[in-house]
Amino acid sequence: MKIALGLLAAAFLVTGCGHWTGAVPQGTSSTPSPIPTVTTSTDPASNITEADDGRQFTITVGQTIDVALHAQGFEHWTDLASSNPLVLVARPDPYAAAAIGVTLGRFQGLAAGTAVITAEGAVTCPSGSMCPMMVREFAVRITVSA
Repeated sequence: MKIALGLLAAAFLVTGCGHWTGAVPQGTSSTPSPIPTVTTSTDPASNITEADDGRQFTITVGQTIDVALHAQGFEHWTDLASSNPLVLVARPDPYAAAAIGVTLGRFQGLAAGTAVITAEGAVTCPSGSMCPMMVREFAVRITVSA
C-alpha cells in the first residue's frame, strides 16, 4: 500500500498536477480574450430566455418585457431582480402560470437609464445527500430610452 501511494505521489510531482508551463506559440496571446457581449436593439418583448444571457436590449419608457428562464438538468433559478427599480421595475403578471422548472418575470421601463436583470441558477439536491456547490449567473442589460 505504501509503495502504491509513493508511486502516486511521484506521478503528481512529475506531472506538476496537470500544470503546463511551456511557451505560448508565436502569434498567439497568453491572456484570455473577454467574452463578447451581443448588443441588439430588437424588440425583446417576445421573451428573454437563458439563451440571452450576457446580451443587451434597448426598450422605451413604458415598454414591458418578459423573461422566462428554464431549469436545465438539475438546476433551478432564483427570482428575477432588477438592479435599478427606478429605471426598470418588476411587474407581476396575474395571468402567468409557470410550469415546474420555469421562472417567469415581467419588467417595465419607468425612466431613461440602465438596469440589469439578474437571477442565479443553482443545483437542487435531495435532502441529506452530498451536493456540489455550483451556481450559474444570468444577467441581461436593459437600456431604457425616453
